[in-house]
Amino acid sequence: PSALATNFPFLVTTNTFRDQRENKTVKVTQIDVDEYRQWIQHHPSIQAKFPTGSGAYPTILYVADNRTTTSSQMNAVRLTNGDDLPANGGLGWSVATPNPLYVKGHYNCPNSAYRGRTNTTASVPAAVMSDALTILSPAWQDSQSSSSYTTRIPTDTTVNAAIVTGVIPSTGPLSSQFSGGVHNLPRLLEDWNRYPRTLTLNTAIMKLFNSEVATHQFVNPGTYYDPPNRKFSYDLNYLDPAKQPPGIPCAMVLVRLNWAAPPPNTVTYNVSP
Repeated sequence: PSALATNFPFLVTTNTFRDQRENKTVKVTQIDVDEYRQWIQHHPSIQAKFPTGSGAYPTILYVADNRTTTSSQMNAVRLTNGDDLPANGGLGWSVATPNPLYVKGHYNCPNSAYRGRTNTTASVPAAVMSDALTILSPAWQDSQSSSSYTTRIPTDTTVNAAIVTGVIPSTGPLSSQFSGGVHNLPRLLEDWNRYPRTLTLNTAIMKLFNSEVATHQFVNPGTYYDPPNRKFSYDLNYLDPAKQPPGIPCAMVLVRLNWAAPPPNTVTYNVSP
């Protein structure tokens, strides 16, 4: 931990909390995004590779927490202080991990006036890619994670990022066999309905695989969470090929014998693999 603190001041590996859906203690690789943004621009060892002001910084951060765990533990990655992401000369910034990912607080919404809205003009291209995705509000406290979910009262939260993640698929018609559906694909662990709070996502949601680490089946509200008011919207920035998040899967479309990005508002395409 001391060596990490010296070389990577944005990284903490000593935090733990309880995930009541998984019924496991989570050992967290925690990344302070704002600290990382400043570190990558100003740390001497980074400046030797990426000159100050060049804006040519890595656009994808890959994180794998492979620490040893017991059957009652789970490794995961958590992003905090993510309001203002690395801009990288306008190319944006994405995070990818084979672990479950937790996003705490507002994400990629540097203009507080745009929280809870579909206005993403101040955001940068961004994606989060993970085994499973859980969103924690700014009010989340690890110390309350083992208590009843009704003690965890969130605040309104806005996340502006494309999502590529896994789920535990439905296995039958019973509620105990339900995946939770697309509206529960971003997992939650707080009582969002006590004083109704709103979760705003400006996003594109892609489920390309099943979760392999966070594998407990979805449980209906009233056990580990109650649902928020949901404002889930497609981020219109993604209609612009220049604003695609780094690392996101893209399909190229044959239009008049030339390769191009799909034109906005086009319903049908001739797609060539």
